[in-house]
Amino acid sequence: MSDATKTPNSQTEVPAKFAVGLTPSLVHTDAVTADAFAHAIGKTRKAVVEMIKVGKLPGVEMKVPGNPNAKGDYYVYLPAWNAGLKLAFESRPKEIRDGWLAWLGLSV
Repeated sequence: MSDATKTPNSQTEVPAKFAVGLTPSLVHTDAVTADAFAHAIGKTRKAVVEMIKVGKLPGVEMKVPGNPNAKGDYYVYLPAWNAGLKLAFESRPKEIRDGWLAWLGLSV
């Protein structure tokens, strides 16, 4: 890219913000927004927020302290989600849990 114009040098060069595989966040965090989690699991934000509200997802609502009428942002706590998913996976019968290894030619 040219520093003066910040435009791609050729038609095939993709600007970094549109390159596949780059993440917009450079900060490691244990919680993600309902929007980010919804995108990751292929659900809508509304569905994720409802799952948090009824206790189907490990999440919290963050609001301005002292203002009960403030609109809150919902976050999913990833360590709890990962621990639950790991427990669910490991609780399956061994034949089912490790069946995918047969497709790789590995013994089960």
